[in-house]
Amino acid sequence: MQSTRAWSRSFVFLGLFLVMTVPAHAYIGPGAGVAFVSSFLVVLITLFLALFTLLTWPIRWAIQTLRGR
Repeated sequence: MQSTRAWSRSFVFLGLFLVMTVPAHAYIGPGAGVAFVSSFLVVLITLFLALFTLLTWPIRWAIQTLRGR
């Protein structure tokens, strides 16, 4: 019985804490967008280079085999 009351009190306090919070306002400058775009471009270019390498590997292998290397 006591543990049930303790749990219900905990849930009430947690609910009040979540309801009574004040929204936080923060400034997000333009630097965050620049960092996001530049890191996205690095990942995108890396994926294109990996795809290009996988697609041209058989051709490069055939050329090296014909040359005798």
